[in-house]
Amino acid sequence: GSSAELYDPIYYWRGTLTGTVVNWENPVYVDSTAVIAQIVEAQAVGNKVAIVWPKPIDPTFVGGAAQSYNNIVYIEYTDGGQNWGSLQYATNQDTLTAGDFAYTDVDAVYDADGTLHIVYNTRDYREDDVGELGLFNTPARLWHWNDLCGISRLIAEANYSNACNEEGNPFLIGSWNLLIAKPNITIKPAGVYTAHT
Repeated sequence: GSSAELYDPIYYWRGTLTGTVVNWENPVYVDSTAVIAQIVEAQAVGNKVAIVWPKPIDPTFVGGAAQSYNNIVYIEYTDGGQNWGSLQYATNQDTLTAGDFAYTDVDAVYDADGTLHIVYNTRDYREDDVGELGLFNTPARLWHWNDLCGISRLIAEANYSNACNEEGNPFLIGSWNLLIAKPNITIKPAGVYTAHT
């Protein structure tokens, strides 16, 4: 896991239903994160459950670096909650090459076949005007990944140039937001659906 002293812990609780009462088991420590965006998703029919979260690429990063340089990771159990599998990486970006770093927003869903689908937003990591690699708020991107294919595919991209309100003024993004933020995903027999702000 990450350094528990530097980051916020992620705990998992499992409850069983008795009529309308939920009987909660003791919490289990999962990991820690600098970005409070963990989610849990359960397969509608079947025994799979996943916890998905942005994880800093380096456990020694603190502050803004820990919150900005993330991969999307998950753990999963397939036996109704008895045993968690090992940590899996949906993304694996490093600071040596240009690309995209996961930011603060993630969502997941299982399809009818038990495939885990994840959507997440990213910030662009590229060279600046003097050739130094760095993070940029635009373009912001929305990606889709699933554990069957194991690759991320671009859904949408937003730049300041295409992010204006009806009066033509650029949108101002607030803290913990990008031009593409707060995605969610759902699955119906006809397809996969996602929305974002």
